Amino acid sequence: MILKVKFAIQVLTVLKNNIMEDTMLIRLTNKKAIALLHDMEELNLIKVLKENITNSTSKLSDKYRGVFSKEDAKSFNAHTQKMRKEWENI
Repeated sequence: MILKVKFAIQVLTVLKNNIMEDTMLIRLTNKKAIALLHDMEELNLIKVLKENITNSTSKLSDKYRGVFSKEDAKSFNAHTQKMRKEWENI
């Protein structure tokens, strides 16, 4: 059974008093791995950056709906159209 839980893990490697940081994205295949990762974090071996990351396949229009006021959105749209026409004339 593959868990659809992903963790972004920051692996810290100590080399002669220098700390090297690497970030990995992994998919857990066993529920026991969650507990192991949290145990490793308590031992300061890793740092769990985010939990329950899901793939975002939503449209940008859905993601940003409601962020702008209607006036700002119309102004932004008009500006974008103007810029596109300028590029077409080049």
